[in-house]
Amino acid sequence: MGSVVTGQNLFARSPVETIRKAAGRPVYIVHTRADTRIAINQSERLGCAPQAAGANVTTWFPERASTCRRRRSIRRSSSSG
Repeated sequence: MGSVVTGQNLFARSPVETIRKAAGRPVYIVHTRADTRIAINQSERLGCAPQAAGANVTTWFPERASTCRRRRSIRRSSSSG
């Protein structure tokens, strides 16, 4: 299953090991503490890995998801004139 889009076995890769290779690149991790599907400690752990390897990491763990808003799609009408 995890290879539908990329053709690579995504389950064979560790996000923590992969993100450690980000040295020299900025990494920004955002995860709301209100997430009920993925535990916040997963993102905290993911944020610590590149920091320990010397990468430039910024994390933001807001308490509530209401700080993020969905983008509204804008429909453009085509006029024939």
